Amino acid sequence: MSMYRKKKRSRKYRGTKTQGYGTRGHRKSGYRGGRGKAGGHKHHWTYIVKYDPDYFGKGRRGIKRPVEVTRKIKTINIDELEEKIDEFLEQKKAKLVGDTIELNLKEIGYDKILGRGKLTRKLVVKAPMFSRIAAEKIEKAGGRIVKLE
Repeated sequence: MSMYRKKKRSRKYRGTKTQGYGTRGHRKSGYRGGRGKAGGHKHHWTYIVKYDPDYFGKGRRGIKRPVEVTRKIKTINIDELEEKIDEFLEQKKAKLVGDTIELNLKEIGYDKILGRGKLTRKLVVKAPMFSRIAAEKIEKAGGRIVKLE
């Protein structure tokens, strides 16, 4: 025999926002915006962009920089040049004119001369690029720098 209720059971939690199930929802997957990757092009788009940008098969993003822009500049320091100068003279990559040695760094395979080390010989260095300190040291030793285009 059942008891008589004065108030209906369904009146419980009426007027409350969550009906007693908290802020995370109750059943199924509605409270999390769908199962799995659901909403990847809609309400979960920012998640896809941040954490899984390759998901939709676009592959690599962005642009590829031209080789002229990205090429590595090959450098040589003054102390390395001082060590290799005899080798360059033997291979005829440099020539002796009076008491100065002339060499073209571009022909040898270098793009820039840097200023580390000491220089004891007079050099006429032809180079596309050079650092300020390298130029000062070469001129201090009695040589000069010729900028190539």
